[in-house]
Amino acid sequence: MGKHGNFFTFIMTTTTHGPFIVPRTHEFNYHKTVQYFDESLAFLYNELLKRGFFKDGMLVITGDHRVMIAYTNDELSKFCLKGIAKVPLVIVGSDLPRGIYTDQLSHDSLGPLLEYINLKKAFHYKFSYLPFASIEPTEDNFILYQRHTPQDEVLVIDKEGRDHIVKLNGDNTRFEKDGSPKSFQNHVLNTIKWLRKKHTTSYQFYLNLSFLGE
Repeated sequence: MGKHGNFFTFIMTTTTHGPFIVPRTHEFNYHKTVQYFDESLAFLYNELLKRGFFKDGMLVITGDHRVMIAYTNDELSKFCLKGIAKVPLVIVGSDLPRGIYTDQLSHDSLGPLLEYINLKKAFHYKFSYLPFASIEPTEDNFILYQRHTPQDEVLVIDKEGRDHIVKLNGDNTRFEKDGSPKSFQNHVLNTIKWLRKKHTTSYQFYLNLSFLGE
């Protein structure tokens, strides 16, 4: 950008992580840390705007996981199980049309999504789905999310937005409920088996669910 050339900068916020201390007042208050973050984000955006950053720059805001507090009954009623993996994604750029998208995406699709926005050609990885590019969902367009629970469980979101639980137990890994088609179950279980073999040091897949604009 400008005389400095292209660059990429990553900023990770910590105020909205536990123990939720408000920087200005040193209070322990989750809701006030969210308010502090909102105000700080507005300040950052306005500073970038004043400096002309958006003439050829882009701001991407997202989260790595939902807040690490108990999942409420209201959330469960509104979002079902997939709410535990719900995070925001906001992309700001001068050439981008304004709009709110509610299609479900995995974090794994974020890289190809930014490629699609910025480059003439985007490489679509195995788990990538880019609704903006009018690419139809396929059998691979499900989302895996490692639940933050003591049990070995994986949350699976299918392309219709329905959620499923897979219990991890070696060769006995299985779907918690038997209502989905066997072909879908076998495909998901084979994928999880491949991922566990590939990532032998960790079961944290980090393929989190995102809803754009929310």
